[in-house]
Amino acid sequence: MTVSDRLLEFFCDKGIKHVFLIPGAQIDPLINASINLDAISIIIPNHELSAGYMADGYARISSNIGVVFSIGSCGATNLIAAAVNTRIEKSPVVFVTGSVSSSDYGSGCFQDTSKIGSNDMAIFKEAIGYSLVCGDAEDIDKCINQIIDHTDKKRPFHLAIPLDIQQQEINKHKVVLKNTNISVETVSNNYNQINQDINLLQKKELLTSLKYDIISLQTVMLTLEDVFMDNTVYCLDSGQVRLAGNTYLGRKDNTFLLQSKKQAPMGWAICASIGVKLAVPNRSVVAIFGDGSMRMHGIELATAIRYNIPIVFVLCDNQAYGTIYSRYKEKESVELSYLDDVNWQTYVASFGMKTFHVVDESSLYFNLQEASKLMQPCLVWIHIPIEDNIMQQQVYDL
Repeated sequence: MTVSDRLLEFFCDKGIKHVFLIPGAQIDPLINASINLDAISIIIPNHELSAGYMADGYARISSNIGVVFSIGSCGATNLIAAAVNTRIEKSPVVFVTGSVSSSDYGSGCFQDTSKIGSNDMAIFKEAIGYSLVCGDAEDIDKCINQIIDHTDKKRPFHLAIPLDIQQQEINKHKVVLKNTNISVETVSNNYNQINQDINLLQKKELLTSLKYDIISLQTVMLTLEDVFMDNTVYCLDSGQVRLAGNTYLGRKDNTFLLQSKKQAPMGWAICASIGVKLAVPNRSVVAIFGDGSMRMHGIELATAIRYNIPIVFVLCDNQAYGTIYSRYKEKESVELSYLDDVNWQTYVASFGMKTFHVVDESSLYFNLQEASKLMQPCLVWIHIPIEDNIMQQQVYDL
């Protein structure tokens, strides 16, 4: 048994069914160990940051740990925003990164992760408070016990394993592992966790040849609740959709609102919803986000198609950074808040994804209902005001 085999065995024993990763040479042994296991499926998104957000969603809804594999250096540094988010939100995600072989560490070679290279350990220590390197193959069980200690307390964990160590054989029974008891809060129905609030006004000229109605976020959210049954998980992204979701969703029994309450990175819900659906396949999962977030992580809809993960992605499009517009609207800098018109139906069609384009309020219910029946991922594209009446009252998360 190698170090990689041992670590994967631990994840299997924990009931982990999915690992999120971007392939790379520094984690080849971990990947090879993973693909030989029937109990664990590899999910490959399009960016390490997306992988981190997916594992975050997986951890939050499953009451288990989320797992990410990545090469060190540029791959590891791409994970940092997700790592910071898991620390602040107390989400037990394990970030396992590779490294150059021990003999090359500190030499300044290609993708060196030492202090003279990308300095992965120091960066992760600053990001999540703790970082550990498995410098000896026989220490892997001690490292696993450290993972248990941190994740039991709902803390993320970073483990770096050099390439040569991943491949080394070990004495499997050298160290007795601790018992684990992870309990993750999965419900975040907190209606005061809000971004900016602004007045109702709709002045932006819509730069599109498509004809459609503008639909309020209140109508969107209430219709979602009318369509989707109990036991639905709503993943709320940043900005206006998060305020609207917290205000109007959560009326049905056993409805979960998942969100990044203290960071709210754009595009989080797109990625996290994939991890959520993999963790709770028997629940309906709806990701709600704006067009700014779509620009950041919309490519991950292709990941949902690739693995046929049946999520309803709800795009609330106002062709702007809405909350930024609210702050800039009386200033010359308001132009910075506008976004170009994009035909998102054409974009996701290139992935092979079905789109329901809501062109008027009367078709909103029908389109959402049809989307809810599909056994495949789909996009529901809705046009909302650049400012919505949900933003009238001013509430801050202090």
